[in-house]
Amino acid sequence: MLVPGITSADLGNWNETQQCFIGTDKTTLHNNGIIGDVMTRLNELLDTYIFSSGKELFDAYRGVPKKTNKKIPTLGEFLDIVVTEEKAKQIGTSSNYQLYFTLHNKLKGVNLKKRTTFAPASYNGQKLYDTPLSDITDYHFRAFGEWIKSDLNGAGFRNLMTTFAATMERAAERYPDIRHMGYKWRKESNRKVERTERLTAQQLLATTREDIPTLTVDELNRFLNFDLSSIAPPQAHRKRLVQIYFDTALLMYYTASRPADVIQWDWVHNYCEVTHQITYIPHKLRNRGGKRVTINLCPQAIAIIEKYRGQSKGGYILPLPMNETEWGELDGETYKIWESRRSRTLQSINLWLRRIASAMGLDVKKLTMYVFRHTSITHCINRYNMNVMKVAAMAGTSVAIINKHYYNPNIDNDTIPFTDM
Repeated sequence: MLVPGITSADLGNWNETQQCFIGTDKTTLHNNGIIGDVMTRLNELLDTYIFSSGKELFDAYRGVPKKTNKKIPTLGEFLDIVVTEEKAKQIGTSSNYQLYFTLHNKLKGVNLKKRTTFAPASYNGQKLYDTPLSDITDYHFRAFGEWIKSDLNGAGFRNLMTTFAATMERAAERYPDIRHMGYKWRKESNRKVERTERLTAQQLLATTREDIPTLTVDELNRFLNFDLSSIAPPQAHRKRLVQIYFDTALLMYYTASRPADVIQWDWVHNYCEVTHQITYIPHKLRNRGGKRVTINLCPQAIAIIEKYRGQSKGGYILPLPMNETEWGELDGETYKIWESRRSRTLQSINLWLRRIASAMGLDVKKLTMYVFRHTSITHCINRYNMNVMKVAAMAGTSVAIINKHYYNPNIDNDTIPFTDM
């Protein structure tokens, strides 16, 4: 697609991975700003509709009238439909309904009998429950099987895998582009493994993966000292926005928080000026009986928070554009609007983080907000020698999830750039 407004583009400086031009001159900054806006809109369209070709996507971007199909449901949404249908059956309700209902709850991460929650199966950082049906592949199916063996100790393996495959067959009868599961899961070993809760924290850390993207101390210091003016747009309001994005990532690091949480903190409900603490219930656990997290803020985090005092019209700590609105209770239509704004905000922040990573030549090429959470947790364990249970409580997660998703044991033990966490 021809992008209007691009001037004197040097295609030799185009970075395919970062999706931007490399350079800090005014022309490059101008072109990257236009491309960033275009990419944000294209991602929004891809999040909303199904396109069979690039031409259809670009026509939609230009506003060419054309009937497009709404995206098919996520796996979790489709299971809701199936469960409702099974309940309404006159014959065969008891067995089929229970199988699909059990699968639904496992994928959602809830135990209704014990009234507890747990970390559900995911693939490439996205929960299977929230994955669109059209994106489900054998890799997701295999990841689900491995999750049953590791997190559920193999309990219900055959029934859950059979029901998952049956769910996808039912979906293929109703929606286009649904894949049939070809993974030969019955041939895989179904031996039980030791439950993670029986392992000590040290044993969990000893078995963790080593490919989790994490910044070293040197890389973090370089990020802290990076001159944003070298890549930020010349317009004052956009330059300020890039600074807010930069500080949002750092606040995540200083608090080991999630993106969805740090952008929601407000002055009234979450920040205590007397104790210099942030208290909150993680967004992903609000409707699952999640425990309140309390964070003792370090001086750097306090400085970022105070820097933006009174600048958000919605009363939030970070004056992001989406926080110009006071959202109140996130339910119904309000939640859908908020979720859409949140998604676009995170995409914009991650876009600029990737540009910073490219300009700095970081080893972590795909620098995202979650890398700062990974880094914070890893630094707390490796440099501060903090008890992993304490780190888990501060980060609003569990030792098992730290082991699986957040901790990288290969980061060196130099002095970390702040001392009060």
